[in-house]
Amino acid sequence: MEVRQVNACESKLKNIETRMWTEKYKPITPSDLVGNNGVISQLYEWLKDWDEVVLRGNKKQIPFRRG
Repeated sequence: MEVRQVNACESKLKNIETRMWTEKYKPITPSDLVGNNGVISQLYEWLKDWDEVVLRGNKKQIPFRRG
């Protein structure tokens, strides 16, 4: 019984060690993101609108900006 538990733990460790670092350390929630706060907040706003815009097909109102 003890040997099976050790083998199961070893196989889990091998799976963790063979994953690419991008998968191993990927952010799970928006609060896991680190870096430029302006870009992170833009990404967060985009993610909040995802269901409404992409799945339901509604258009997001874009504020007018003089260029």
